[in-house]
Amino acid sequence: METNRLCLSNVLQAIILTNKTEEKHFGWTTQEIAINELFQLFGVQTLKNNYYVLPPQCSLYFQQRKNIPTKLRRFFYQNNHSQERLTAISQELQKERNFPTKLVAQKIRCLTFEKHHILEPDDPKIDSDFLCQLIQQQRYADYLTWVFFYCLTRLSNTETFSNHDLLNSEFIQQDFLDQIQRKQFYEFYHHDIVVIPRMAQRNFKIIHKKSYQTYFPKPSEPQKDYFEFKYSFTQKELLDSSRLTSLIINGVEYILEVEAEERYVENDKYPYKVFYRLRSFAHQDSYLVQTEHEYIAPFPIRIKHFKLLSPAKQFKCNVRIQSHQSHKFVLILKQFGDYNPNKNNIDMTVPNATMSYFENKNWTFPSSGYSYLIKPRDDFWQECLPLAPTSEAEDFPKAY
Repeated sequence: METNRLCLSNVLQAIILTNKTEEKHFGWTTQEIAINELFQLFGVQTLKNNYYVLPPQCSLYFQQRKNIPTKLRRFFYQNNHSQERLTAISQELQKERNFPTKLVAQKIRCLTFEKHHILEPDDPKIDSDFLCQLIQQQRYADYLTWVFFYCLTRLSNTETFSNHDLLNSEFIQQDFLDQIQRKQFYEFYHHDIVVIPRMAQRNFKIIHKKSYQTYFPKPSEPQKDYFEFKYSFTQKELLDSSRLTSLIINGVEYILEVEAEERYVENDKYPYKVFYRLRSFAHQDSYLVQTEHEYIAPFPIRIKHFKLLSPAKQFKCNVRIQSHQSHKFVLILKQFGDYNPNKNNIDMTVPNATMSYFENKNWTFPSSGYSYLIKPRDDFWQECLPLAPTSEAEDFPKAY
């Protein structure tokens, strides 16, 4: 049983352990009480002195052997996903006299985020930056409310049932269909990535071109009436290299109107962030968007992951190494996620290639994506190692 991942079992056990440490004799002190109090907090109605979840089922939840049933998970989402409802739950939690809100929040934060980075920054279902901000602002009840909500609606409680499997369950399938009906999807989504090894500087230059067609500036957040592109880095010097060199929307170049905002998020896996925003543009029924982004990446290993935040009718990616020394490196490109239910996932990688490509012509679900790895070939590792330090230590190697 994993003890250092965010799931219903570990959250409830953190509550019980904190109550035990604080020598509290009332409140969420046992398995049965904790899980039933949580379910009631999120709207499950039971008769007085009756439990919704009985002891045998409680044990399965706490042993990470049982997930919340799809029907109940759907209930939790549909009845609690509004900001007003989550605020009300947070207020109810603050009224709990025997609930050590601050201590529980700090314990969960320590177990699941600071040491293990369980949540990836691009996860469309979980806003880890937002959770970090709640802790920093000491809004502990709000933090716990969101953690509870994620555990009840989005995250797997079992080790053998991944979050991705959960996202592709019946519950999320309905969510996916709703997005299609609301036009919160991409007609197509293409990436073209050029990686240039720079041996003298001991870094990679990345030129990332992206093109897509959509009906909202950001389909995953249709309430936003502006375009926003976010990039995250491990170090300040990498952030400083970031340049959005082109932003074309429906044939019009808007790069001169783009605003850039840099932000530092403490304790985040990728703390240095930049947001490029375009607020003034011609509003139309659909948008054909083309962007070009350049930046520097650590050397000699390059690892990159990408996840779709919204469904895509067609999804395509091309990665290539461009250099007269490209023969010294190997590229591995892999897909992950769910594409066509009638076929298995396909690994499009060509061994030892300097270019790799895939295209999904069928619907691609949110949270699906790709990852690629570039590293020196066995015969060239020594040649690619960092130069002897002269004034400052080399940034080697960190992936982002």
